[in-house]
Amino acid sequence: MVNTITGATTRNGINFYSYSDFSYNHELTISKDGEYAGTVFLQTEPFIVGGHCMGIFASKNYKTMSDESKLYIAALINKVRPMWAGNDRPSVQKSRLEKLELELPFLNNELVFSYMENYIKALEAERIETLEAYLTVTNLRDCHLTKNDEKVLDKFAKLSDTKSGVEESEVFRLSQVFNLSSSKKKFNANMIEFGGKFPYVARGDSNNGIRGYITESEEFLNSANTISFGQDTATMFYQKEPYFTGDKIKVLRTKEVELDRYKALYLITSLRKSFSTFSWGSSSFNEKVLKETDVKLPIKNNQIDYTFMSDFIRAVEKLVIKDLVIWADKKIATTKEVVAR
Repeated sequence: MVNTITGATTRNGINFYSYSDFSYNHELTISKDGEYAGTVFLQTEPFIVGGHCMGIFASKNYKTMSDESKLYIAALINKVRPMWAGNDRPSVQKSRLEKLELELPFLNNELVFSYMENYIKALEAERIETLEAYLTVTNLRDCHLTKNDEKVLDKFAKLSDTKSGVEESEVFRLSQVFNLSSSKKKFNANMIEFGGKFPYVARGDSNNGIRGYITESEEFLNSANTISFGQDTATMFYQKEPYFTGDKIKVLRTKEVELDRYKALYLITSLRKSFSTFSWGSSSFNEKVLKETDVKLPIKNNQIDYTFMSDFIRAVEKLVIKDLVIWADKKIATTKEVVAR
């Protein structure tokens, strides 16, 4: 099984995994469809290129180029991609990309790869130092699973097992769980000035849906601790702060409890599962159908079990953070060795 790159803007461009007798490695990939904005990624694991994507391979004179140098170049292409990305046919985009000019470090008529490598390594060391401080301050280094964590994870496994006989979940209409409303005011992204105070949430699938920050009349702010829902993309994110929105954004507010990050993550995952059969851009995302959409949630004493949702997400967070802490510790140890030398 190898990574299949199809132009996605998240997960390093990986969309799914395929069986293949051949693959590439340690090269760049770039989306060729304007819908995906031409995002560039370095692939450090075996991969093949699928639709909406192209590979960028080092020429024979630069086959020994390091991953750090490739990351440096990828960052430059990502920075200028609005100049060439668009909805033109792939052959036009390929030609435009081949003519793209990048400003690279140059000395004595040669590219200075050592500068690129050292620059990327310095950035990595800085980010790892910040990560180490963050993990310590937030106490996220404590990844030990308590008995309650193990109990919650076991219960979830049984909820997911149709043969377990455990009936501790129930299907609810979305309108039973949420109050669904339109944004207080829709702000056109082409008519606002970014660089302001409050989040501007659009229908993008990254950065929590936040396209930037704007300052407008606060009477049009949508409430914090709600879920923003992009109607034609089914993108949804927990918004912990008051926010403005663009077009076709619905605001979901829980009826029974105040939403927090943990409950929201569980609810959003369940909602995404419910919407997985819908078509992108479908009119199925109109408000009437949204309200009637079924979502399966855990229950206790015939009520939605929000405590279980929070406990489960916290336990999963520990499992994820554990892998991150192990990776960070290895990186930190390596960095310290390099500095000592």
